[in-house]
Amino acid sequence: MKIKKIYVKKIAYALCEVSVDQDRLIKQKRLPDQINNLAEKLPLNARYYLKSNTSSEQFLSDSTAVEELLKDWNTTFLQLDPIEVAAQLTLRDYCIFKSIESSEYIEKIFNKETESGFKNLKNFAELSNQELYWVINEILRESNILKRAKIIKNFIQIADVCEKCKNFNSLFAIVSGLDNTNVTRLKETWEKVSNKNKKILSELKGIMDPSLNMSKYRNLLKSESVQAPIVIFFLFFLFKK
Repeated sequence: MKIKKIYVKKIAYALCEVSVDQDRLIKQKRLPDQINNLAEKLPLNARYYLKSNTSSEQFLSDSTAVEELLKDWNTTFLQLDPIEVAAQLTLRDYCIFKSIESSEYIEKIFNKETESGFKNLKNFAELSNQELYWVINEILRESNILKRAKIIKNFIQIADVCEKCKNFNSLFAIVSGLDNTNVTRLKETWEKVSNKNKKILSELKGIMDPSLNMSKYRNLLKSESVQAPIVIFFLFFLFKK
């Protein structure tokens, strides 16, 4: 009995990033074989595709696909869902927070220089600064008072969801941004913010009350209502000059 051999042709695929700029110019680039955090590295005006190395296929040839990418790229802050923004902030903060090695806390407290130089702690501190100045920038760049008031309202809602998600790092960053003098001086804008949202903000500020060495915040972390996983805020102390 003869056994017929079956040969299967192997097809190699490569991961490509295809983007569109404001001039509707489509760009395609092949990504490295070893690459991490793909979701974090994908810009709003791009998509990932698997492409056969033997194929000459052109992606985004459809004008509708191009329009969709351009639409995503031009998304404004007010078009974003506060709940979704809070969820994405929490996911990003937690990924960086959990990467911190326990030894880094000790090394930082005693200012012990190592090869890593408490790299993950510094990244987490920088993340807090980015979120704080993001809040300030989004508010101040808007000249329309009504839209600016809505931006403030959305940030209050984002901070409120972050508190419920136990993401205290983003909570403190957002509230600090809202409490920045350049923002609080916008009296006419704050008059357009509802009393309901002002009350929520006041309650969130209470959590980060600095009196008695931030006792309200520390007691909250000890309470049974706050269970892991959480993203804590502590770099105010570690990186205070």
